[in-house]
Order: sequence, then structure tokens, then C-alpha cells
Amino acid sequence: RRDLDRVTGCLRDLDLVGLCEVHGEGLWQPDNQAAALSRKLGMAWLFAPASLESYHHQFGNGLLSRLPATFWQRIPLSRNFHHSHRNMVLLGVEHRGRTIHVLLTHVSRGEHRDRGNQLRTAIALFTALAEPAILLGDLNSTADDPQIRRLLARPGVVDPVGEVLGPKTPERIDWILVRGLRAVDAGIVDNGASDHPMVWAELEPVR
Repeated sequence: RRDLDRVTGCLRDLDLVGLCEVHGEGLWQPDNQAAALSRKLGMAWLFAPASLESYHHQFGNGLLSRLPATFWQRIPLSRNFHHSHRNMVLLGVEHRGRTIHVLLTHVSRGEHRDRGNQLRTAIALFTALAEPAILLGDLNSTADDPQIRRLLARPGVVDPVGEVLGPKTPERIDWILVRGLRAVDAGIVDNGASDHPMVWAELEPVR
């Protein structure tokens, strides 16, 4: 069930939040859900819709931040075999005089060819970004996916949740992956506020 107060309770102590499956404004909802959450949390917000229905932005990705943003860009993802629209959001935030590049995406699930192409695009951009960089979102791919395996094997790519939880890490499709940052702590919280668990990480610069 939709209950933004339950979602707010999960996000209250975080500095940067990536949101997938964000609903936009509608006839009975004057604001998109990222904006509604931002008011509850006192954070800046960004909504990057991927679809337009009945002249309203209906579905997409969102970001909430307590860190000052220096730039952002919405990047459409290609789709050739499925009707679902997807995108990436590239955001720059300032932390202690350094720009952190944040890439948020929600890769298609319905068609494996689109999913593979979209995941390949997201990984290519993430690995090309200047460090420190963060890739987060619903990649609709588990750790045994060949592209995920190759990405995790790249020098400098860190999976904070996997490092902290180790063998106890459950199978997952929601990821936080970083370069130029190290994990202080991380985890997965599933309290029923969403049909996906919340994946979180506390990070610090490598140098």
C-alpha cells in the first residue's frame, strides 16, 4: 500500500537517497512523490520522469539530497523490445570540497535484451565517471548476472553491502556500487514500507 509516512521513516537519517518507481503528479495527487517526501524530510528533491500519460509525468526516478548539487542530467535508456520507458539520472553533489558523481537508474525487467543493453549502458557510464562515483538503483540483475560479475571483478569497484554482510548477503537486484569510496557500514532493511527493501551504505573517501 502507498504510505509515504512509512517511507519517510526509513529515510530520515540519510544524506542522499535514490528512489525508483516514483509516481508523478496526477488528478488526485498534485505533487510527485519525490517532492512530497522532500517536504517531510527537509531535503532537496529531483524527479526525472520516464513516461508521460494523460499529459502527466507518471513514473520515473527521484533523488533526495542534503548535499548541495552542482549539476544534474536526465539520460534516456534505449528500448527496442518492450513498451516500458527507462532513464538514468546523473547528479553531481559537493562533499567537503569534492564533487561526487551519482548515477541512479532503474533497468527494465520485462525483456532480457532491453535489460542487458540498459545495464551495459549504465555500467559503461559509471566506470567512465571521475571518482568518487556511485551507481545505485534497481538493476533487475542478481550477482550471478555476467555483467554484474564482471563489474564486481573490476579493480576499484566496491560493493559496500557485500563487503559488510559477507556470506549473509541475500540475493538482490537493488544495488549500491562505488568507486573512490570505501564502506564504513552498510545493510538491507525490509520493514514493509515498499515492495523492495531499502539498501543503504555509509561511505567515506578512499583518499
